[in-house]
Amino acid sequence: MSLMTTFQGILLRRSLNSIAGFLKQRLWWMALVVLAIPALQPFLTYGLQRSFDGEIHLLRLALLDYHIQHGTLYPRWLPELMLGQGAPILNYYAPLTYYLAEVFHLIGLSYTSAMMAGMALLVLVAGWGMFLLARDIYGSETSWAALVAATAYMYAPYLLTNIFIRGAVAEVGGQAVLPWLLWSVYRLMHHPKPTQYILPLVASLSALVLAHNLTPLLAAPMLIGFFLVCWRSEHWSPQRLPHLAFAIALSATLTGFFWVPMIFERTFLTQGAYDLAASLFLPNNSWHWNNFLDLRLLFNYNFGVPVQLGLVQILLAFAGMVLARRRDMEWLFLATASILIGASIGAWTLPIWLSNPILTAVQFPWRLLSLLSLSLALLTGGVALGVRCGWLRIGIALLLLGLIVFANTPRLAWLEPQSSVFADLTLAKIAQYEKDTGSMGGRGYTNEFTPLWAGINTSPSSEDAVVSPLQVKLHEGNAFTLHGTLASTAGGQLLFTTFYFPGWQVMLDKNKALKTYPATGTGHLSVDVPPGSHEFTLAWVGTPLQHLAAAISLAALAILALFLWRRLHMRNMALVVLAVLCAGIVTCFWSVPSEEIHTPEQRIEMANMQLVGYRFERERADTLTLYPYWFVASRQPNYRLHWQLKDHQGQVVSEITQTPYFDTAYTSDWPEATPSILLSLLACLLNTTPFMFSHSWRVSLASLS
Repeated sequence: MSLMTTFQGILLRRSLNSIAGFLKQRLWWMALVVLAIPALQPFLTYGLQRSFDGEIHLLRLALLDYHIQHGTLYPRWLPELMLGQGAPILNYYAPLTYYLAEVFHLIGLSYTSAMMAGMALLVLVAGWGMFLLARDIYGSETSWAALVAATAYMYAPYLLTNIFIRGAVAEVGGQAVLPWLLWSVYRLMHHPKPTQYILPLVASLSALVLAHNLTPLLAAPMLIGFFLVCWRSEHWSPQRLPHLAFAIALSATLTGFFWVPMIFERTFLTQGAYDLAASLFLPNNSWHWNNFLDLRLLFNYNFGVPVQLGLVQILLAFAGMVLARRRDMEWLFLATASILIGASIGAWTLPIWLSNPILTAVQFPWRLLSLLSLSLALLTGGVALGVRCGWLRIGIALLLLGLIVFANTPRLAWLEPQSSVFADLTLAKIAQYEKDTGSMGGRGYTNEFTPLWAGINTSPSSEDAVVSPLQVKLHEGNAFTLHGTLASTAGGQLLFTTFYFPGWQVMLDKNKALKTYPATGTGHLSVDVPPGSHEFTLAWVGTPLQHLAAAISLAALAILALFLWRRLHMRNMALVVLAVLCAGIVTCFWSVPSEEIHTPEQRIEMANMQLVGYRFERERADTLTLYPYWFVASRQPNYRLHWQLKDHQGQVVSEITQTPYFDTAYTSDWPEATPSILLSLLACLLNTTPFMFSHSWRVSLASLS
């Protein structure tokens, strides 16, 4: 009995010790959650407020959600942008933070709440990563100093500026991942079992690439320098280099589906953003001696440029650099990196930024504050690190935490709340936003993601004339496909209202791919149709390069899953990777089912313009979205179309009068034929013009005016 009691006592003590150890490890993480509350207080008090880019990201989130709900997990091309003419946003813009917000939306939050939840989580991820990194760099028994560094990073003015002023959710994602990446490199280079840190390095590096296009480019020199410092401390031993090379190679191939097309298909976009960056953004966003530092104790969050350093931020970092009493290579690296990064934002470096298109794409030199905020936060922890007495260190740390929170907490009562429209975006609201703001393609006046061939002239040139009339009948379609039949006695040209872009394919009779090309003057997708009667299918299929990059990424996922499965303690992660692999395979090979295109009960035709069909979908429980397809052969007047929705007894239950595409476009802007076509020939344009309805019965076009 005594032996049994002793055994039970031992088990109880071990259990209590395990629980205490678990809580001790998590206590610091929970402390960071509490410390982050004042930084996120504007979300709690005012909700999502208006920011420079916030509305654009909400539009993209809504479109991503729309296509995920309809079965397309990764829509490189967003057909609804540019007033229904399409733009390849997600082929070029890192999508990871949109997917993070989408998770919150799928569990029931509105778009604005989901965006707030995503950014709040990223702030915590940034703090947790910085805590781990600082504790490793500072050494053992330095958790209070690491807590100071993590808090300084969460309250870095640039991080909070990106959240509340710029609405730059992707850049916030990059800042959140950076400390995890450095921590992974540090552990892989120093830990006795480096294999354990291959997965964290692969995950953090991949997340950085998929979170923000520019942060990996800007962070590369700092990452290389940090690696060299870690390698030197290991006496340049080559023993760990294979682990590092394997992790980098695996990350590069995992993310290849995104960065390979993003880089090598950049020539498919207009170059206007580069010209604007060189002539306007770079010269007006460099630091001078009189504008790099906010001299107020309380950091002033505003829309002014260039973005500045905070007074408390720079003073505490300088104090930490001195008081830490460290002269090792790691500390010297942090101090040197801070000076060099800060100097690189100065106006004297402008010729360097303008010397290369890659650097010009950065647009704002103060984006380097992502890196500078990290190094300054690590130096700030040095203030507490330099205090040897345990209780005194705790007291100093608490004072530092209070000062950091007090000085850098955003005070944003002056900022306008985000319009309630963005909480529940629909396709109609997105189109209206583009029309009202001119933010075409979800980007604004920079035209950053506008296809190279997209023109402002709505009239094809005479060289695009067709040689005979075409007859078109449509059968089924969706946002990415259109299937029908066409007939022509001598062949001719067929135009679609989507912009031309590599990745669109037109198949004839299921076995012949027609050459696609941009219509001169408009950039609309065009094909030359041969004589006779044929079936045709228009579909977004992607480019060969996109297919190759996706295949390589899928292979890399399989390799990673195998690598994890061979390590018993990582098999749960292997299952997660396998799930991602399955989702990737579905994304590559799943085709969204097409919807029937209904033929009008009565022939609706006027002046070389004919309604050839329509489809509809229930975008909301109480609304019906109608997609009419028009066949247009010549210049049209500016029609307003009156639509009615009738029940089975013919009673009108809803009606609306609008111009095409959610009342944002005009039939008079549809491409016109050349004079020779107007005489006897025919140029063709298929046009989709959605409208919103309540209820769902029978649709009819009542009149045109």
